[in-house]
Amino acid sequence: MAMANHNVTPKISKRLLWKTVAASDTDFLRRLIAFGLATADLSANHHGWTLVHEAVDRGNSGALLTLCAEIVGSVDKTSSSGIAPAHVAASRGDGLALVALKMLGADLTVLAADRARLRVAEREVAELQEQRDHIREAASGLAHAVGMTTTRERAALPEVAPERPTCCVCLSRAPDAAFLPCGHKVCCSDCALRIAGASSARRRECPICRASLTGALSIYES
Repeated sequence: MAMANHNVTPKISKRLLWKTVAASDTDFLRRLIAFGLATADLSANHHGWTLVHEAVDRGNSGALLTLCAEIVGSVDKTSSSGIAPAHVAASRGDGLALVALKMLGADLTVLAADRARLRVAEREVAELQEQRDHIREAASGLAHAVGMTTTRERAALPEVAPERPTCCVCLSRAPDAAFLPCGHKVCCSDCALRIAGASSARRRECPICRASLTGALSIYES
């Protein structure tokens, strides 16, 4: 297959390179390298994921992985999220890829360090969970104690008799007379008869609705 390097743009070269690795086509990858279309500047995407990551993720552990390592220049480059090719192999449970990466010079101690950090994180999460449980128990106990105290205090309060209405004029006796014709019962008999019998028409008004009064009727409750 003939290729002319000067006729292929970097964008097309990169697309062709990544498709070749994704297809695990070792022979075509060798051709791209031979024609100078597989260079280090094309070997990573904007997330820092390299051809080595891609090769491992596609299950490659032989010649294609070796070629990708030659293009990238390293088997330890991490993505923007801190993932190394060794992490990809470990997550896949691919022992062959881990061995191949080790032979290509990969630092596999990152896996042990990550496991140690994971154990520390798990312990911290467990401690936080325990603290949260203690706080929840303490809050529950406090709420129960406050509830009991409030109940006891409420039970100890003396009963207060409801207020009885009083005459709106003298404010001392109970209202026991109704004005005529409006029917408002807001005055005692003495005050009601005095208002209803006033000589001035202006003073013979209901103190509630200001209706002109014709009299007052005493009401006796049984």
